[in-house]
Amino acid sequence: MGGCCCCFCSDEHHYYEVVDYERGGRGKFNTGDLIFFSGSGVQSNLIKLFTNSNLTHVGIIIKSEKINRSEDGYYIWHSPSEVLSSAPDIISGTPKSGPQLNDLRQVIKLSGGRAYVRKLVKLSKRYEKKVITLGNSISHGRKELRGDDDGGGGREQGYRTQLPRNQKKSKRSEAITKLDTYLTEDPYTTELMTFMKGEDGKLYETSKQQLLLSVYDGPFGENTQDTSSYFCSELVVETYKMMGLISKKTISSEFTPKDLSTQSETQLKILGDYTLARKEIEVHVTEDIV
Repeated sequence: MGGCCCCFCSDEHHYYEVVDYERGGRGKFNTGDLIFFSGSGVQSNLIKLFTNSNLTHVGIIIKSEKINRSEDGYYIWHSPSEVLSSAPDIISGTPKSGPQLNDLRQVIKLSGGRAYVRKLVKLSKRYEKKVITLGNSISHGRKELRGDDDGGGGREQGYRTQLPRNQKKSKRSEAITKLDTYLTEDPYTTELMTFMKGEDGKLYETSKQQLLLSVYDGPFGENTQDTSSYFCSELVVETYKMMGLISKKTISSEFTPKDLSTQSETQLKILGDYTLARKEIEVHVTEDIV
């Protein structure tokens, strides 16, 4: 894939597992997992230069039996910069750039047969309190500090309102229940599909200034929220916001693919009972697409 489209250098990154997509690998993936690729086009090279990382594209895995437009039920929701002529958008039915839903296997194959998956993991009750406390004690960068006062997702500092305690618990329980629905039920039957259909007609973000501002964190480097068009990482963050995985106040245009990976020094704060894995799974597609 050209454009906003990832490879991690072997001396920078380690994977806890390498799997073959066809030989059981895809069975490890679920809706909400992040998937990264490497591109070699002009846009990809700009991203590598600006971010000092080989991460150039990111999307979200969607697992659904009811969409019924792929052989194995695995899809990718992403915003590539180029038209994927051999992998038409499943929602619109035509090849396009920008937000779209594609057959996951085809996209991995088009990207050189290799991708990297960072799983979204549900915390066990045994470790939940420990992990949340640890997350609250970390000194976060500017990108993560936005939205700490959201109040809807499961981090203790999210409750800086004057709501009664029982109402706070009710809001938290409601948010967690809704999030569990998105991640455990078939997306075709939830608001996630409605969201994807609504964003599908939008364009890929072509502004180089927006890309530069998403990387630069110094004075006057703050991006404004604009969802009329999408970089790949911007669409991922907006989708996570819609699902309740991160604060609604998070500014999605401030993120690059690197920011969503384990290469980032400051990790994306996941709300509720979930977290992103500390390492990625390297996945290969070795057989030709029939």
